[in-house]
This record gives sequence, structure tokens and C-alpha cells, in this order.
Amino acid sequence: MAIILVVDDEDMIRQTVRSTLDLDGHTTIDTSDGARVLQILQDNQVDLVLTDILMPGWNGLQTISEIRKLGHNVKIIAMSGSGVSFLHLDDAAKLGADAVLEKPFRPKDLRALVSSMIKKAA
Repeated sequence: MAIILVVDDEDMIRQTVRSTLDLDGHTTIDTSDGARVLQILQDNQVDLVLTDILMPGWNGLQTISEIRKLGHNVKIIAMSGSGVSFLHLDDAAKLGADAVLEKPFRPKDLRALVSSMIKKAA
């Protein structure tokens, strides 16, 4: 199974994602701070990053950009809610996100997308 980093400033979203992915046997690490992502990637063999786009401090777009600038080949899924923030998902793809996921999402959709990304990483 994969090691997945979940980055979101909302505790409930992180908990929901973690419990959903734990059902498939994945190991999850989470943080509410985009700036911590680079340290976590340095310290752990992460297979996939799921990051929210709109967060205080480093937002998801900055996080994706920095991951790619440093040459990390980790798969990235960008998440964002509907409305204006959903428009940022296009920007996330341009910066190097491998897939996007609109909130709210169904657990089965999250699990399917993660499974697809893990297979591509292998």
C-alpha cells in the first residue's frame, strides 16, 4: 500500500480523507500547513500528496509549485471546493498536479482516484 500525505487546513477534511484511505490499507500523514510539506517529503517516502488549494499561509498552488521546483516526482492530487476556488484547480494542473478533485467528494470517488494515481506511480 501507499504512503499518502494529506494537506488541508480543515481538520474534518483531513480526518475524513485519512479514515477513507485507511480502509484501503494506506498509511496517511497529514498537516494543515502547506509549508511543512517539503520537510515531510524529505523525511518520508511519500507516494502521493493530496493538497487543498485554498489554505492560509502557503496555499496549495504554492505547495505544488515548490514540490515540482525541487524535482519531487510524487503524484499530486489538488482538491478544492466549488465556486471561485474550483477555478484554481486548472491552475493546479498547470503547475504540476496530476489530478484534481472537487469538494465535496464521495469517498468512493476519492478511493478510485487515489488507486488510479498509485497505479500510475508504480
